[in-house]
Amino acid sequence: MSVATKALVVALAMLLILGVLTAATSLILPWQTALVLWSGLLAGGLLFAAARPVSTAHLVSRADPAPTPDAARARFAALAARDGPEIVEICRSQLVAPAGRARRTVVIFHGLSSCPHAQVEIIPLVHAEGCAVLVPRMPHHGMRDNRSDSLRHFTGPVIVAHVDEVIDIAAGLGDELVVAGISGGAVLAGWAVQNRPEVTEAVLIAPFYGMATFGTRFNGLLMRLLLLLPNFSIWKNPLKGSRSEAPPHNMARQSSRGVAEMMRVGLATRRLAAKGRAKGGRVVLVLNEADIAISNTVAESMGAAFESGGTPVARVQIPRELQLPHELIDPVQIGEKVAIVNPALTGLLAWSRLPQAGPRPAAPAAEAGTEAGR
Repeated sequence: MSVATKALVVALAMLLILGVLTAATSLILPWQTALVLWSGLLAGGLLFAAARPVSTAHLVSRADPAPTPDAARARFAALAARDGPEIVEICRSQLVAPAGRARRTVVIFHGLSSCPHAQVEIIPLVHAEGCAVLVPRMPHHGMRDNRSDSLRHFTGPVIVAHVDEVIDIAAGLGDELVVAGISGGAVLAGWAVQNRPEVTEAVLIAPFYGMATFGTRFNGLLMRLLLLLPNFSIWKNPLKGSRSEAPPHNMARQSSRGVAEMMRVGLATRRLAAKGRAKGGRVVLVLNEADIAISNTVAESMGAAFESGGTPVARVQIPRELQLPHELIDPVQIGEKVAIVNPALTGLLAWSRLPQAGPRPAAPAAEAGTEAGR
C-alpha cells in the first residue's frame, strides 16, 4: 500500500469516527456545535497522543521457576482451577506431558481474543515427538459469553504476570524450553525470551507488534491514542454488529484497551531488546507474506531490535503463494492449510529445525539436520 493510500485510509477512518461522534452528540447539541467540539477534541487528542511518552517501567518480570516436574504439575493444577464455569470447556488451559521430566517443553501462547482450542491439532503432533506441551488460556479469554467485553481487563501487568506464571510452570517440566506464540501470543513469547533465562528459544509466529499496512510510527501513534481514550469494544464483524457470530473459541468483540496494552508490552520488549541481549536464547521470526492482519514491516523491525542488542534471530518466510490466513494454525479459519503448516511447525518447535532455504518453496517443509536433544 502506497503512502498516499495509507493517508487516505487514515483520513477516512478519522472522518468516520468524527461523523459517529457528531451524530451521537447532535441529539443534545446542535450538529454544528457538536462537529466543532469533536473536531477540536480529536485534533487535540492526536497531538497529545503523538507527544505523550508511554511508560513501560512498571512491566517487570518476576521469576519463580518450579524446581521439579511434580511442583510444575501442582502449579498447573492451580492455573487450570481458574477455568471455572464461565469458561468454555474447549478453551481451558491444556498440559500434555510424558511421565517424569521431558527432554523439551513447548509452550504455545494463543492469540488475542482466541483460546487454546486454536492449537488443538498441533498439540498432539508436538507431544508425539517426546515433548511436554503447555497451552495456557490467557486471562479474560475463552469466556462462555463470547460477546462480553472482558478483554478490557487484559492490561500490561496482567500480561507479564501471566507470562511469568506460565514460564515458571514450564521450567520444571523439561530440560529445554521453547516458547512459541501466534499473533498476540507471539508478543508474550518475545517478552518471555527477553526476560527469562529458562527460555531456550522463542518462535514468534505472525507476531502482532503492529497493525497491517502501517509502519512503526503510525502504530506507535495508534497505541498512544488507544491508551489515552476510554476503552471501547468493536465487533469483529462491524457490519453485523450484535448479530455477529464467532467460533466458540473466539471472542466476538475486540477491546481497544486490550489491543493497546498488548502493543505496550511489545514496546517494552523492544526497549529492553535494544539495550541488551535477551536473557533467553535464539528468536525465530515466522512471517506470512499473505498476512493482512499484522504489519510484517513492524515485526521485522522487532527482529532487528533483538539483533541490535545481540540476540540471534533466525527468519522463516512463508510465501504469499500459499495464501495462508493470519491464524495459520487454527483449523477453523477460512483458507487454513494446517496439513501443510503443522508438520513444518512441529519440526521447528520439537527439534528446532528451520524450514528449507531456497527460492519459493511449495510448502514450509522441515529440513533434515541435527536434532537438538537426540
